[in-house]
Amino acid sequence: MSKKRIVIVFGVVVTIAIGFMIINDIHPILAYYTKTVVIDDVSEKQEMDLKASRNQEHIWHLTINIIGQVDGNAELKIGYNDSTHYRSYKIEKGNVDIEYDGDWYTKNCYVIYNPVDVKSGNLKISYHFTD
Repeated sequence: MSKKRIVIVFGVVVTIAIGFMIINDIHPILAYYTKTVVIDDVSEKQEMDLKASRNQEHIWHLTINIIGQVDGNAELKIGYNDSTHYRSYKIEKGNVDIEYDGDWYTKNCYVIYNPVDVKSGNLKISYHFTD
């Protein structure tokens, strides 16, 4: 195979791969590090310690997505540990779609979900730390 043909084939493969990632909103590194936690019982208080992967050394960013639905009101707090709260979110009855996307400099994030009058529903937390 000639050098010109190799370059053309390589260019086509790279273009297809990039197009696939754009269409499917996939970034291979973020997809690799994305983790998911499901809140099984939304009627009970839950405390979770979200952790970066062991090989992530210098964390500088965190993205958290909380999606689902609940039949009442709740509160969600994120922080660096169980006693320090960095952000609070009020969750109201209906569909839930909350995102935190910002600077973060520790290898973990403590999340507290506290239902006020929720009896049923479902919530899923997807997150990734960026290093």
